[in-house]
Amino acid sequence: MAIMQRTRGIFNQMVNDVRRVVFWTNIIVQSIFFVFYGFSIYESIKNIPFLILYSILLIISIITYITFLVVNIKKLDKPKKFNRALRIFKYFANGTMLILNIIDMVKFGASDLNKILLALSGISIFAQIIVEFARAYVERYTEYMIMAFEQDLGILGKLGEIGDVKGNILKIVNKPLQAVANKFEEDDSTEAKKKQFIEEKSKEYKKKLKTEAKERKAEKVKTAKQDIKKNWGVIKEHIFKKKKKEEDAN
Repeated sequence: MAIMQRTRGIFNQMVNDVRRVVFWTNIIVQSIFFVFYGFSIYESIKNIPFLILYSILLIISIITYITFLVVNIKKLDKPKKFNRALRIFKYFANGTMLILNIIDMVKFGASDLNKILLALSGISIFAQIIVEFARAYVERYTEYMIMAFEQDLGILGKLGEIGDVKGNILKIVNKPLQAVANKFEEDDSTEAKKKQFIEEKSKEYKKKLKTEAKERKAEKVKTAKQDIKKNWGVIKEHIFKKKKKEEDAN
């Protein structure tokens, strides 16, 4: 039985929603760029160097776009390096297209439509980069949060694995072997790096809590001393006033 089903479900839905936004953002931005490519090629028919460059960039853009659609529609599980390379080629083609268009416009001038497409493409690629950063941030910290929750739950987190008898036995057998193996080689796996990141942040937070606790204690002592001094002053003033009244009465 899996633990934290509701929490995992919400986090999973959040990640899926962000990915869906990224998917449609890519389609919209790339559609704008295809119009930009087509118009730029049409405008550069007599300018052979720019015509060749625009055509090469268009081919690169089409290949990366088709690959992106196939990977996402068929939900193919590709390594991170592949996805990173895909994004690099995409931004390289579109970014180079913008730079070349600016150079072309400065040297040879440009029509109003070309200027509008250039501005629209620049804004769209900037928006796309922001969305990509948001996606990476959400995916990364959602995974960290799930792992942190499981580690904080401790023994409660193990209850979900009680039914997996065979897996648990093998895990117990592997534990001492893993401890010995770790002494011979450093564990640089992705999972180990994530756990190390969580531990580092946990230590930082614990240190922060201790500092805040010390500050609260110091503030509490300071306030208590001030209150004692104030109250003792009020009491003394009241006693002396009373004595003075009695002396005056006598």
